[in-house]
Amino acid sequence: MEKVINVSSASISTVTIEVKVMRIGNRQVTLAVFRQLPEKKIIDHLTGELRGIPWGRVNYHVGCEEDDFWPHLHIVWQLDNELYRAVARGYHGYSQNDLEYFTKEELRDIGRKWEQSYAQLEQLDQLFIAV
Repeated sequence: MEKVINVSSASISTVTIEVKVMRIGNRQVTLAVFRQLPEKKIIDHLTGELRGIPWGRVNYHVGCEEDDFWPHLHIVWQLDNELYRAVARGYHGYSQNDLEYFTKEELRDIGRKWEQSYAQLEQLDQLFIAV
């Protein structure tokens, strides 16, 4: 049986939300400036660990149509004094070629660390970019 919501019990209330934005000086970062950030992978493929300090996630999926089947995150992050953007993906497993360089145990360890790094990125706050 479908539950019906009675109009007399429904209401609209005002709430305060927190929006995080990126700024350079006093100006909010625009999409054009975001696109100019150099791209660099945030998860080290040799260790599965983060290569720098993540700042947040950006909901920017232009050109990601071919990747829609595989979850990914768009991240702004810092390495030393430089800002970068990255597309971070969950761990895909290893290939036969990887076995030339790593043992299966090492690859399992890398995969475990990669999954932990990706989980940490999933928990980041969303950053809002001005249009």
